[in-house]
Amino acid sequence: MNGPKALTATTLSVLMFGMCLAMSAPAHAQGLTARANVYELNENARFRLQGPHASETSTSQMMGFVDPGTPLCPAQFASPIPVLPGRPTKCVINVTGTDQVSLITGLGPISGRFWVVTADPTNPAQVDSPETVVMTGQFSGQMDFSPALQGLPYGTVTGTLTVDESDNQVPFFGVFLLPFAMSDVHLFLTYQLVSPSTSGVQLTGVVPVQPYERALLYPTARFDIYFL
Repeated sequence: MNGPKALTATTLSVLMFGMCLAMSAPAHAQGLTARANVYELNENARFRLQGPHASETSTSQMMGFVDPGTPLCPAQFASPIPVLPGRPTKCVINVTGTDQVSLITGLGPISGRFWVVTADPTNPAQVDSPETVVMTGQFSGQMDFSPALQGLPYGTVTGTLTVDESDNQVPFFGVFLLPFAMSDVHLFLTYQLVSPSTSGVQLTGVVPVQPYERALLYPTARFDIYFL
């Protein structure tokens, strides 16, 4: 999903105020915390800009990190992540997702596949990203990018994921954060998730995009995932 329309003066005022809150607590809701953070490495999009069916259709390649003990990260697949501060133990996940979102309502479907990967066992000196597939699955859901159409750089997803060779469907809620620039600084919004059942998000401030949240120096969109 591409960035929102130009930010309005009111939105800019909100974000400037939010810079005072840059050390906001991690996003949470009713005891939930985001257990996965996935980053959009690239996107191919097509736009229909006119008429009642104006829309964006896009396919993205994403990569990110999942906490151990979650449906996408059995403990045996987790390992220290050297690119993250403090080298936390997590799983690495690759994702391909496709969406079709109305440019009038901001609503539309999303679906795709994921691959949990670990280091190449034949190359102990590997320093690039993991590549050995140890788990696969698929996901589908509904996107709500209406906030982005109003000039706020975020949207939400409600859906389910299924691990291949398993009948268990895991519901999830996601918050898609679009990076934006202010005074030559790249930023993300911070937020608290009021209720995943109603897609309620309360904005709390902004934080700088971190070095590991970039791909070839481009700031990446970030997808925070909550397992319900």
